[in-house]
Amino acid sequence: MSLPLIRLAIGRTNGTAPYGVLVIGAQPLTVCDTYSPDLQPTGENTAYTLCQSCTRAWLILTTPPHPGGEPKFRPAAGAGKSAAAHDHLNG
Repeated sequence: MSLPLIRLAIGRTNGTAPYGVLVIGAQPLTVCDTYSPDLQPTGENTAYTLCQSCTRAWLILTTPPHPGGEPKFRPAAGAGKSAAAHDHLNG
C-alpha cells in the first residue's frame, strides 16, 4: 500500500511546505529529508511556498512513462524546455 503525498509545514498561514507523508504512530516523513516535530498537513488553499527539493521530487514522481518506452534520462513533467533530465529509477 503506497501512502499519498501531502504538503507538510510548520504553522498555518505561510512558509515553506515540503511534500511528505504522515506515517501513523511516527513523525512525518518528508521527501527532502526535512525534520521537525511541528510539521503538520497543510490545507489545499493555504498560502505556502513549496520546498524546491520536494517540488522536483513531486515532478519526477508524477511524470508519466514515455509512450515509446523509458529513455535513459527524461525531464520532469512541467519542468520546461531547459530542464535537466533525471536518471529514471526502475520500480
